[in-house]
Amino acid sequence: GTMTLALGGSFLGACFIQRKPFYTAQNVAVLSEKVPLSDYVKLFIATLIRNECKVKYQAFGRELNAHFRKDFTIKLPVAHDENGLNVIDDRREFSDEGYIPDWDWMEQYIKSLPYSDRI
Repeated sequence: GTMTLALGGSFLGACFIQRKPFYTAQNVAVLSEKVPLSDYVKLFIATLIRNECKVKYQAFGRELNAHFRKDFTIKLPVAHDENGLNVIDDRREFSDEGYIPDWDWMEQYIKSLPYSDRI
């Protein structure tokens, strides 16, 4: 499913996975994935977005809609090789430094949480 993010109002920072066709109006961003992601990874990312919004943005004040396309970022765990060194992507698809997000770690973390089998 596609992810949606509330950019303003009382639900500022709320991020949901939409599994069925949907319609949205203003102040909601539709997040498209560059690579296919599992629902577990999307839940991990949605939690990071929600927490980032709690700290940096305020409903009906400093809302996310003015910053979303310009300077909104979240930090993801980075993939490491068997020697503990960061895996670098020469194409720099995910970051300017070439770091690759550790999708597997994010998925395993969410699956390790209590009641994750009910997601």
